[in-house]
Amino acid sequence: MKPSGLKFTLVAMCECANYRTGRITPSIAHLEEITGQDRKTVIANIAELERRGYITDTGERTGRTNQVKVYSAGIGTVPETEPSQKRNSSGNHPKESQKRDTEPSLEPSSPTETASPPVKRARKASKPKSDFPEVPSWIPAGPWNGYLEMRSDAGKPPTPRAMELMIADLERWRDAGHDPGTILDNSTKRNWIGLFEPKEPQDGSHRPQAVRSSDQRSTDRRSTLAKVIDEGLGFLS
Repeated sequence: MKPSGLKFTLVAMCECANYRTGRITPSIAHLEEITGQDRKTVIANIAELERRGYITDTGERTGRTNQVKVYSAGIGTVPETEPSQKRNSSGNHPKESQKRDTEPSLEPSSPTETASPPVKRARKASKPKSDFPEVPSWIPAGPWNGYLEMRSDAGKPPTPRAMELMIADLERWRDAGHDPGTILDNSTKRNWIGLFEPKEPQDGSHRPQAVRSSDQRSTDRRSTLAKVIDEGLGFLS
């Protein structure tokens, strides 16, 4: 396959393939990092590979925006290249030549079983679950799990220590009158990595009380001033 940059893009995509399903969901940024090509070149190479039949658009879409194309490798369906035609013309049996042409294309699928992505997932899964703190019952499961899923999709899952700090913050804000579920949902909705205390308590008990106290003091001052003025004018005996 020529040019070599096109072939390199195909090799990088096959390395990203799911070795169980054969589906390829490459990230453009990841392919840029592997191949050293710029974004425009990577996108052009993917389109050219699809045009030549080396990869096929399955019609599926994935990702947070549900717009990432899911490809499958066109193993066994790639048109014969010029070298394979020369082997056919040398007098070999067509079926035997076709077998030799298609069998090597299956070989790249074997290394994907031990490629780096499955190894990385295995290392993450090997972390003891006991490291993570137990989530208190007063934290609603739906908002909590939704927030963790958003963090995971963003590539920044919280560490066990980060979870301990978040639970401590939520407990402190709950005691101040805030709803932990609403705080979690606000961060999830806005794709915030951190959790933030709302500006005012949700039950409204603190600020209205302060306003009433301030109004009362202002009323007392006005009443005293009016009384002094009335006495000075002789309106009061």
